[in-house]
Amino acid sequence: NNPVALRAEPRIIALINAEVEQRNRQFASFETIKKITLVEEFTIDNGLLTPTLKVRRSEAAERYRDVIEAMYREE
Repeated sequence: NNPVALRAEPRIIALINAEVEQRNRQFASFETIKKITLVEEFTIDNGLLTPTLKVRRSEAAERYRDVIEAMYREE
């Protein structure tokens, strides 16, 4: 299975959205996840994780700037 193709698969997106909706029920409206976008796996090799497995937020924000901005434009 191609990970890129799976990220675009409607059934996968629906499954993840359903899981997020279920988890959101325990939070107040302002605390909930509003939108998700599936991207590549965060790994040490692709520079998105540190050797101690922390997210390199600045790298992720830079790499996915267009994706993040599009999520806010779609409101």
